Amino acid sequence: MVFIATLLWLFEGPAINTGDWDRVTTSAGFVAPPWEPMRTHYALETPVRFANNSSMGVALCTLGWFAQRVGETTLATAPISITLLLLLLAGSFFLARHVPRNYLVLTTLTLVLLCYSVYLKSFYGEAIILALVPALCLGIKQLAHENRTLLFTLCAVAVVYAKQQMLFVAPVLILLLARNMWWYGATSLRLWTSLACIIFVCATTLVAHPENSAPNQYNRYFNGVGWSLLHSADWPARRFEERHPYFYEHQQQLRDQLPATLPEFNYLGTSYLPTASTILDAARDPEHAEARREDAQALFDRLVSQGRPIPYATTLARHPGIVWQLIKNSFLTTVRSNYIVAYTRSTAQANPVGGQTLAAARTWVAGVFGWLFVAALLIALLSHRSWFSATTTAWMLLAPLAVVAGDGYFEFEKHMTAFFLFLPCALMAVRWQTPAQSGDR
Repeated sequence: MVFIATLLWLFEGPAINTGDWDRVTTSAGFVAPPWEPMRTHYALETPVRFANNSSMGVALCTLGWFAQRVGETTLATAPISITLLLLLLAGSFFLARHVPRNYLVLTTLTLVLLCYSVYLKSFYGEAIILALVPALCLGIKQLAHENRTLLFTLCAVAVVYAKQQMLFVAPVLILLLARNMWWYGATSLRLWTSLACIIFVCATTLVAHPENSAPNQYNRYFNGVGWSLLHSADWPARRFEERHPYFYEHQQQLRDQLPATLPEFNYLGTSYLPTASTILDAARDPEHAEARREDAQALFDRLVSQGRPIPYATTLARHPGIVWQLIKNSFLTTVRSNYIVAYTRSTAQANPVGGQTLAAARTWVAGVFGWLFVAALLIALLSHRSWFSATTTAWMLLAPLAVVAGDGYFEFEKHMTAFFLFLPCALMAVRWQTPAQSGDR
């Protein structure tokens, strides 16, 4: 595992900024231009603002603040990538040493490294998750088997705070603590402190990205419900960057398949980008007449409101058939998707021969990762049958529905990344059962 991780890190080119780095880099005193690979240096041109919107944001803010205090005018990125790699290598080494026979967890982690090592050379929140996954696995083992909480708490807090999507896995972490309280006693201050830290970071993460509410609300209803009713998993496309243009190329003929009884059905299937953003641009264009701007703004507000929790739930309640279509299409999309997410990857390779070999292996793994996700959870459940294992497995299998209910199918493969990275931790939670001796209880 250590050898593979190092090899991948050496051969993999830097990741490309799709625009998601803005919220972490601007607060650190620099701006990373979108749609460019990570540079070796960035000029620190603005003061640091401690906008704690993710683990990566906190890390970059701290580095930017320190660099400016010692008189540096640029921030080098190589030390950041090297630090993340060292965290991953150290965690992998100790995990393999202390959990030598947990082949399912170690194999899954190796496949995760093969498919997603690119994030170690990026400012994406997934970089923090990937770097800490081995350590969190070891922390779960220490928590479940020895009732030690320090490593578990530190890694869990950083992982949950890294991405909004990781709020979904917080119940697994909380359930681990609750299980320990059952076996070791509910008066343990360490367990309650760990629980309080995780709950606090969950509450903080909920308000960390308010600017995403409109796109999420729009995509949740129009893209999520629309594509489910259109059976997008059956389209001749296995990636979002193929499905997205496919819809807009066939929008007129696909529209006939949508029920006119649904609110704003004419917009079903569309995505915030480009449909809703175009309407918003018209509402803000000073060259348009005031009446036209007001009409555009009213339309935008009306469309976005359809994805707010209460209207969204009301629509599903009035049309229960949609729920089945959501479930069916979400899971079919999960196992049929290719998770290479090519638009976040640079083509630069340090070694052409080694790079081509790894790229071929990565492409194959990315093409079947949905099946690997489902299979690994089911194997873990069958190997360690218990109510805890069943609950954890069932919860993790709901991850695709959480993605669709959060942002529709917009960048579905990219949004599933965080759950795939967490998969070894979920398997470790299922694997390590707390000792059941009556004395411990």
